[in-house]
Amino acid sequence: MNTYAVAVPRADSARPLAANAAPRALPAPGELLYRFEADLEFSPIGLLPEGLRVTVPFEGRATAGRFAGARVWGIDHFLLRADGVGLVDAQKTLSLDGGHLLERVTAHCLPPAGLHLPPLAALLEPGFRWPQELFPIFGFSSFRTADPELDALNRAFASVEGWVSFAKGRLAIETRLASGTGRVAPPAAA
Repeated sequence: MNTYAVAVPRADSARPLAANAAPRALPAPGELLYRFEADLEFSPIGLLPEGLRVTVPFEGRATAGRFAGARVWGIDHFLLRADGVGLVDAQKTLSLDGGHLLERVTAHCLPPAGLHLPPLAALLEPGFRWPQELFPIFGFSSFRTADPELDALNRAFASVEGWVSFAKGRLAIETRLASGTGRVAPPAAA
């Protein structure tokens, strides 16, 4: 799937980019790109052969890192499998001074150790209450932007880690640029 972001400056924050402006330097690998917290809204699609499909719109603000203060919003096409593992397939938009940054996230949401969820159909019952425990999230993301200052992100990828509280409808995620240093040994010669 091809996804593209178009830089559409907001009238209240638009700033022209000089023709010879240099792209922003990216943070060092492992350095925090941004942390954001968001309120979640769960809209169950229903039980499908692969699990419980839920649409999860979210909106929040970057609270730390390079993009602190940015509005972060999007939608997650979440799938909860029968084994309790959630598959995150989200697209986030970060509204920045120079335009927008689209981030595509693929991650796993794991049940806390020792926690066993009931059968998926029970999650749809009106009286069901999610446990108070936080569910950890681990994954990666890639970026698309037309903002020339952020062009290097079009060739970068990042690690994504965080927590979700299904009981409170809250999310906290930290995104750090991955190193891609090639620390893995190359394949053996044939």
